[in-house]
Amino acid sequence: MDEFKPKVPLLVALRKQGLEERHWKDISNVMGKKVEKKGDGFTFERILEMGLMKHVDEIVQIGERAGKEY
Repeated sequence: MDEFKPKVPLLVALRKQGLEERHWKDISNVMGKKVEKKGDGFTFERILEMGLMKHVDEIVQIGERAGKEY
C-alpha cells in the first residue's frame, strides 16, 4: 500500500473526465515524447514504464485544468 500511495495523484489526474486530445498533447510536451491513450495496451503499468511519475506534478496540473474545463 505504501508503494502505491504516491502514485494515486497520477492515476487520478489521468482519469479526469475532461481529459481530451489537447491535454494529451500537453502531457506529451512535458514528457518530451509522444504519449497516446489508445487500445488495451494503455495500462497503469505502461504509464509507469513510460516514466510519467517523474513529471507527476505537471501532469496533475494538466488533469486539474481538464477537470475544470469539463
